[in-house]
Amino acid sequence: DDAYIRAKFNDSMEPFLLQLKKRFTMYEAGYFLPLGSKHSMRIYELLKMREDISILRMTVEELRDILGVTDSYEYFSQLKAHVIENARKEIREKTDIHFTYDVEREGRTAKRIKFFIHQGEEERPEKPKMEDRTEAPNIDVMDVFLSDLTQEQIDALSQERLDKLHERAAQQAEQEVPNRSKSVKQSVTLQRMKTLWDNLQ
Repeated sequence: DDAYIRAKFNDSMEPFLLQLKKRFTMYEAGYFLPLGSKHSMRIYELLKMREDISILRMTVEELRDILGVTDSYEYFSQLKAHVIENARKEIREKTDIHFTYDVEREGRTAKRIKFFIHQGEEERPEKPKMEDRTEAPNIDVMDVFLSDLTQEQIDALSQERLDKLHERAAQQAEQEVPNRSKSVKQSVTLQRMKTLWDNLQ
């Protein structure tokens, strides 16, 4: 009755253990456990991973694979109605976040889905109708750039490095299109950020 086992983590594990809070998604069980659908649970986890940047973009096939429905819901309309919409309603009713989303298509085929993550009662502004839009919308360059990175890449990218990348890209855009509108400069800045990032990899 007085026997015991003594164990300790190897010292080489220290860097990983010290980054547990950063590397793993944190959420309260009180929000997660009431979710009745496994699909709602998985989507909630995915959204919490990107809560800081408010956007999660992935292909429809990636979403199918993550949710384990690669052989179910043959048509996207079925996936949307039975999985995405059900999760959207349940997550809004039972958790600390909710989401809206856009479907990006190639022709009539749904290829990618972009989730917009909201906290509390925050809502994403309704898109203006095309006939009401008098100028190109502003682009949140940082958010759009980060939305194309993996979670691992985001974790490895410090705020200082991100700011410097954006600053350098903005300078290049100003030199290339000095007399163009703000939205054009933002678009060029985004493209230059992606180019600079690809060159660093």
